[in-house]
Amino acid sequence: MHDKVSAKNVCELTAAHAFSHHSAGTPPTSEYMIDQISRNIYLKNKSLAKIKEQQGILENIIENVPDGFCLTPVWYSRIENEQNSDVRKEYNKNVRRAFLNYLATHHAEELSTLGICENGIACMKRDTTPVNTDGMLYDVTIDHIVEKFGGGLFSEEKEIDPLRPDEKTPTFIVNHFNNLILLPEKIHQFKNTLNRLQNINEMKPGEVALVLTLIPETNGFVSPPQTSKHHLYGIKMRPPTLDNKKNHTRYMISRALEALTTFQDETISRILLPAEIEARKDSLSMTFDKAIIDNPKLIEILNTDLIPTIDTVTTQLKDIFEMVSSPERSSGEYKNFLRFYNGQDVTKLRSKIKALPINEAIEANNFFNGIDSAILARFNQRAERKEERRVYDEKSSIFFPVNELPTPAMITPDIIVTS
Repeated sequence: MHDKVSAKNVCELTAAHAFSHHSAGTPPTSEYMIDQISRNIYLKNKSLAKIKEQQGILENIIENVPDGFCLTPVWYSRIENEQNSDVRKEYNKNVRRAFLNYLATHHAEELSTLGICENGIACMKRDTTPVNTDGMLYDVTIDHIVEKFGGGLFSEEKEIDPLRPDEKTPTFIVNHFNNLILLPEKIHQFKNTLNRLQNINEMKPGEVALVLTLIPETNGFVSPPQTSKHHLYGIKMRPPTLDNKKNHTRYMISRALEALTTFQDETISRILLPAEIEARKDSLSMTFDKAIIDNPKLIEILNTDLIPTIDTVTTQLKDIFEMVSSPERSSGEYKNFLRFYNGQDVTKLRSKIKALPINEAIEANNFFNGIDSAILARFNQRAERKEERRVYDEKSSIFFPVNELPTPAMITPDIIVTS
């Protein structure tokens, strides 16, 4: 995609890449599209209350379009579910983090104007989600201006992204940087609300329709900031909920695994002959010192990516473990954490970190051992309670029928049998 998608060209671009040729011609105005949406609300809803509710949502959207955006007709060509999954996997694997880095490298001033602090921008330059100095995530998202699910040929054809000159592998055009923009989640939800009013999710694969959607007016990569009087003003921080922390930790673990694999491959390939690599590919500690000396690339990977990512993972896991271990949390949440902690990704991460002979890796190993000890202590404590309860029940059965065992309040000290 050689041109940045904006309100000026999005209808033309999506018409040219739609699944059918009937989309050619002069598009209708936004006013016409609004009338059609309003008409469909009356046709699709039998409940007067529902009609009133959706009309109110539409009116709110029309009156509160964010600064720097406009409501624009777009040709929406629905792709197959399997194809959308492929597009999403490619985006999650290497496009998302590369775009974060691109923004921090080339659009740091716009990020700062939007409200992201220097620490958040530094995170983005390391290909990770921006957080403030307190470790809280900024509630922002990377939005596909032309939707992945409705991109038509954009979501099926691949080309080299012109804004990624070092990336030689073609990517889906819909995943090109020129189709991406960083949005506060509030604006992203504003856009999604308009999409839902038009029942886009009910379209079948292969169908093509004109939809009205929120499109940036100009060729920007970062959302323009809103005025203080606008209800979409500013960026919120994501609440430090258990789910948010777990999702962020999963992402950071995947980043750590990628960084560790790259670092290990680089170290081994510089020391061993090709014939020896397969036999000794796990001997990272044996080749580390020799490989890293006077090697700027390895030092950069280590200091700017690997160490900060491992530190983030351990910090997040510590917070999650403390949350699920508190008395207020349910046993189900604790069990879910154990499944996550003992799962494949964390196990693989621990194995790779253990082979890394640096102080930060030693500290991380000590952290994991500490979590292991705490989990074991809790398990033993619960086992002891179960055994105490079993003995208590056996002794209590002397005075009560087995099928009518007493509650603790029914037993007084003078009838408890001691051994």
